Amino acid sequence: MVNTMTNGISKARSLLQATFVGLALVFSSSVLAIVMEDIEFSSLPGDKIEIRMIFDGVPPDPTGYTIEQPARIALDLAGVKSRLPAKQHPLGSGNARSVTVVEAGDRTRVIVAMKELVAYRARVLGNSLYVLVGEDDSGLITSTTTDGGIRVTNINPKEAFVEEGFPVVEEIDFRRGEDGEGRVIVRLSDVGVG
Repeated sequence: MVNTMTNGISKARSLLQATFVGLALVFSSSVLAIVMEDIEFSSLPGDKIEIRMIFDGVPPDPTGYTIEQPARIALDLAGVKSRLPAKQHPLGSGNARSVTVVEAGDRTRVIVAMKELVAYRARVLGNSLYVLVGEDDSGLITSTTTDGGIRVTNINPKEAFVEEGFPVVEEIDFRRGEDGEGRVIVRLSDVGVG
């Protein structure tokens, strides 16, 4: 009888430990996530804008893509949560029109809407991520690290892949078919890609 009680207590203890481990794994990603706490905008000469995102720790290097029509820069920040009170941030005049910050799953996406696509540069300095929109577009994608812990990424969306010989999307169009169906027409720089 005592042996049966000991086995029951042992099983209950194992189940309780497994439950705590499971809960710890579920909540650890949200507890350990870097949090975007604030965002600031500075207009600069030459129709440039600097976006400063402030975090509660060192943010990750952004990954992302650009869209030419409508002109957008989309930056993904893996493992980042947003604590911003608003998702939409209008910028007023100039090429950059607005910045939208949305949280999706295990990442936060920052979208810069513009009149015309321009190059940008992103750098991490301490607990801040700086994005300079309107950077001159003389450089290709490069990434450097200095001894001061600054990570810099220069992006020229129009030339980066063309210089490397990769086919690029030149145009995307949407048209209605004869029966009302939607058709997406994509024109690539290399007709042999398909």
